[in-house]
Amino acid sequence: MKIEEKVSKFKPDEDEDPEAEFTGSNLISVTELLYRYSTPGDRIYMYCGVSAAFGFGASLPGFCLVFGEMIDSMGE
Repeated sequence: MKIEEKVSKFKPDEDEDPEAEFTGSNLISVTELLYRYSTPGDRIYMYCGVSAAFGFGASLPGFCLVFGEMIDSMGE
């Protein structure tokens, strides 16, 4: 009950400092978050990592298909 009492009295805009460097809560996009401070080398690393993760993720279903066909051909 104490928490609800304190939360009901909280007004975040009342304590805001007009001289503060950071005010409000501006949302930024994911691409802005990724590319704002990245160098071209960082971007190359990111693209290599994403492509390797995609290949690694696709390898398990690929192996399931290959070995499934192999087992089916032996059973005939």
